[in-house]
Amino acid sequence: MHWNLKVRVIRLWIVLDKFKPEIPYSLEIILQDEKVLLCHDPKQVMSDTHT
Repeated sequence: MHWNLKVRVIRLWIVLDKFKPEIPYSLEIILQDEKVLLCHDPKQVMSDTHT
């Protein structure tokens, strides 16, 4: 399978490991295609539904 994606990187950051801060834990990224920006923030969803 071969995919071609054309997106723009809106934001990119590294999340450090909480037990070993010198080690990267994950790479977070927000992408935008040519038509729309879709973003999902699980923390915001949780705070909206559990207040």
